[in-house]
Amino acid sequence: MMRVMLRVNQCRHVMMGPCLDNGYLPFLSEYKGQPFAAGRITLIEMTPSTPGFHALGFRMTSMPNVFRSQPLPDKSVNSLPVRPASTSTDGAAVPTPSGSSVSPPSDHTAASWAALGKNGLPSKTINVAPKKPAPPRFYLVNKHGERLDEELPRWDPNAEKRFSKRIKETGNMCNNYQLRGRCPDGEFCPYDHGERLGPAELLVLRHKARSLKCQNGPWCDDPQCFYGHHCRFGKGCTNPSCRFADTHHIDLTPAKKIYDDGRVEVFN
Repeated sequence: MMRVMLRVNQCRHVMMGPCLDNGYLPFLSEYKGQPFAAGRITLIEMTPSTPGFHALGFRMTSMPNVFRSQPLPDKSVNSLPVRPASTSTDGAAVPTPSGSSVSPPSDHTAASWAALGKNGLPSKTINVAPKKPAPPRFYLVNKHGERLDEELPRWDPNAEKRFSKRIKETGNMCNNYQLRGRCPDGEFCPYDHGERLGPAELLVLRHKARSLKCQNGPWCDDPQCFYGHHCRFGKGCTNPSCRFADTHHIDLTPAKKIYDDGRVEVFN
């Protein structure tokens, strides 16, 4: 495959990991000193490779997060117990056949190997892909710099039923614990710190928390704040006892997105 790909113009680079086996040296020597090929080859080094690979002059790299950099430890093979001489039916000792030194497997061992033969060896998938970074947090403001709450999706009625059932069983949940992932009050918090909510029930809790007014109101600059910062209906609110009445004048048109790392995105 390497011989084929190095002749293809669309092949930009070949990465190969042969450095554990000196048997690849004659093959790789074919490309030593050939500019069209040598410049497109990188050897992946795991355990320290022999001088022969370095003498080829190809670029070399290592990937310690993917391949181990130390050789596997040597395992000494324990000698198996010698099978004792058996006794014939007439009481005479029968010598063990020459070269036979393995005792017959116990019932437990036989059953274990039988299970492996039937079900196969246990498999484990190792994901070596880099972990995606969490998206940056942000909040919205209008042209006057007043905080605007991003619209939440509608919740699932069935999730709301499950949420209400849990409230009846365990009491009110801790918003910090569920929505921020931690509670500063720890074990002294008066609210429930039980099992984490699923995504659907968590959305219900976000709606509930949004109905509570943030003490900093429209000037809150905490991207993780889950409280409400203004009346969602603005000047069109008809609730005479609206707890956000002092924010009815706020312009609800987003003008900027402010990220927690200080970046600002301005909307057209």
